[in-house]
Amino acid sequence: MRGRTPPLLLTAGQRFDLETVPRLRQALADARHEGSRQTILDISQVCFGDSSFLHELLAAHYSHHRSFWPAPSHTNCVSSSS
Repeated sequence: MRGRTPPLLLTAGQRFDLETVPRLRQALADARHEGSRQTILDISQVCFGDSSFLHELLAAHYSHHRSFWPAPSHTNCVSSSS
């Protein structure tokens, strides 16, 4: 496997909305420029993501030449509704 870089794993935090997505966008851009053959985004700790988060996931998928994969989410997030 000489010359091939291992997949890059990024871990995402709690919430993603219009205010926090730019940090994710920058992290994904940095990953793309590092030249790894795959980028895996661990979203297991994400409790909320609005449409800007979904848009960023789709944009990353296409800009990483379809070698970007959000890891399945198995969260233990607590609902705020009582």
